[in-house]
Amino acid sequence: MSYAVYWYEGDLGPRYAGRLDLRDSSLELSGSGLGHRVLESISFEDISSIRLSARRLRISCLERGELDIGSVDGPGSLRELAGHLASLVSDTPDL
Repeated sequence: MSYAVYWYEGDLGPRYAGRLDLRDSSLELSGSGLGHRVLESISFEDISSIRLSARRLRISCLERGELDIGSVDGPGSLRELAGHLASLVSDTPDL
C-alpha cells in the first residue's frame, strides 16, 4: 500500500516529499528534499506510538525520535494510513 506524503523529523527537521510504502515489517519513505533523493526505512518494531491529528500523523520511534507525516492525497488518507499502520505495529492511534 502506498501513500503520497510529505514528512519531517522533529519540529525543525528538513521537509521531504514523496511516498510512503507499507512493507511486511517496515514502512519505507522515498522522495526528495534539500536537493537530494532520500530512501528511509523504519521497522514496525521501532515504532512506539502513533498519534493522528487533523493535519498530521506523528510517529514516535524508539531509535530515531519523532516523525511527522502529512498527506498530499485526498481527504481521509491520513486516517486510513493510521489505521493500517496501527494494525501492523499493534498500536492504537489517537483517532
